[in-house]
Amino acid sequence: MNIISQNMLINRKGFTLVESVITLLIFTFLCAGLYSAATVGDQSWQANKIKLELQQEVRKGVEWMRYDLREAGDASIFDVPDDDNWYDQITFKVPAGVSGGTIVWSSGTIQYKLAGPDGNQLQKISDSGTTILANNISQLHFKRASASPHMIEIALTGQKNTTTGRTITTQLTYKIQIRN
Repeated sequence: MNIISQNMLINRKGFTLVESVITLLIFTFLCAGLYSAATVGDQSWQANKIKLELQQEVRKGVEWMRYDLREAGDASIFDVPDDDNWYDQITFKVPAGVSGGTIVWSSGTIQYKLAGPDGNQLQKISDSGTTILANNISQLHFKRASASPHMIEIALTGQKNTTTGRTITTQLTYKIQIRN
């Protein structure tokens, strides 16, 4: 061999085993950090998505009840007396018209309660049938205060689990003034 080729073999440089292992460890830590950040981001996104869905369901349920309950009157509400206690359902009548200056109440009733296969559906039960107003509702309560019997307070709680098993809960309390 000539001197030039011997010098090229001697000056040939590469990575040592220690350098390769350290590089691999650094790369592993970077990948683990990126994976952790992506996992946390995904869990946060899922939780926020479910929270928005629950808020929409709760609002939708309150809007349906608000529309009908405004038409009710003190004498037309059967199972929520004005005694400052919470009740799980409400049954009432709405006006059918006016005759001689007096309200004529409809013959049928409207009832709001939790029911369904798992007891987590807000349902409206009337003579025309049962309507599901909202899903994933875990609690429904009605109250009338003795100081203000024309006000009905509704407390509605929605609850749902994420795919990772985390429970998301949202609650809405709303007051409705009955008109008749």
